[in-house]
Amino acid sequence: MFLSKNYLYQLKQKLRNWPPAEEVTILRKKLLTDVDAGYIRMRVQLQDGHLLEVSEYVSVETGRLIRTSYSYHWQDRTGKLIQRWDNAPHHPHVKTYPYHTHLQEESNIIASEEMTIDKILKMIASNMTLTEEK
Repeated sequence: MFLSKNYLYQLKQKLRNWPPAEEVTILRKKLLTDVDAGYIRMRVQLQDGHLLEVSEYVSVETGRLIRTSYSYHWQDRTGKLIQRWDNAPHHPHVKTYPYHTHLQEESNIIASEEMTIDKILKMIASNMTLTEEK
């Protein structure tokens, strides 16, 4: 049984079943069965016109699934960045290195806790609800 394959399948299904998602497109997917690792990149078109791009690379070490890298990129309908969370190790000056977020501008880099798809979906859904109430 490949943990990485199962995890990536569940991630895809979670996005497809997420109520604000209008369409989910797999942009790239790769499974490495010899080392039980995988990568997936998906684009999620949201009902409000916004876009969420999700990419995760996972591997299995000593029987445990590890998210080696992730990026969750959220933009508005015009293509302007709202926020992107990632753990790329290229901002060592950030207190929560390697975890960080780009807020509204690529150059506006701030500290962030380690993020998961569940946290991101909850945050975006909450923001969509607040926007609809205005």
